[in-house]
Amino acid sequence: MKDLFVRFFCVFLCFQVEVHVRDECPATKVQCEYKNLGCEAVFPRSDAKSHSQTQIESHLNLALRGLEATQHQFRELVTVVKDQSQQIERQSQQIERQSQQIERQSGQIERLISKDKEQSRQTERQSQQIERLISKDKDQSQQIGALSENIERLISKDKKPSEKMEPPQREQRGLINQIFLTLRTGILSLDREALWCLFVCLSLFVYFVFFAGFIYIQVTHF
Repeated sequence: MKDLFVRFFCVFLCFQVEVHVRDECPATKVQCEYKNLGCEAVFPRSDAKSHSQTQIESHLNLALRGLEATQHQFRELVTVVKDQSQQIERQSQQIERQSQQIERQSGQIERLISKDKEQSRQTERQSQQIERLISKDKDQSQQIGALSENIERLISKDKKPSEKMEPPQREQRGLINQIFLTLRTGILSLDREALWCLFVCLSLFVYFVFFAGFIYIQVTHF
């Protein structure tokens, strides 16, 4: 009955009823200020003071339990932070090792690139040398062909005088012709590396044959 009278009195006296009921009315049902700690009591605003005085021990116990829970959460949080710090430290060490490995690999790649460039230059120089050798080989082949033609002409020229020679002289001339043919066949079957040495030796031999043939012809005619 008292609460009903108070409400009726407030309706006529307060112009902002909603604000008054929510923030000022002593008859409004409110919750305990320790609700966050676990106190679930509901009472008129006018009884808030008496409730706080009579429930001090209960509120202290709730606050103590809340503090213990907070401490436990704090410890768990500290543990989590330590674990995360350790993980971050391990990851930092791993990143540092990977950075060093990447640096070493970069150095290896640079050395390989430099080596590849040097090999490319060497290959280019070798290609130029091969081209020069091929050109030189062509010249030597032409010279050998010319020498072969000269030998054939000499052989054909010596056939007529050899018909008038005695049998021993004919046998010697046939032996010389056979030697020339053997030399020609051997020249054509040689590889490129021996052509130059053979060319020099063959030139000396041809000059010697020319000279000997000239002497021989002079002697046989006279």
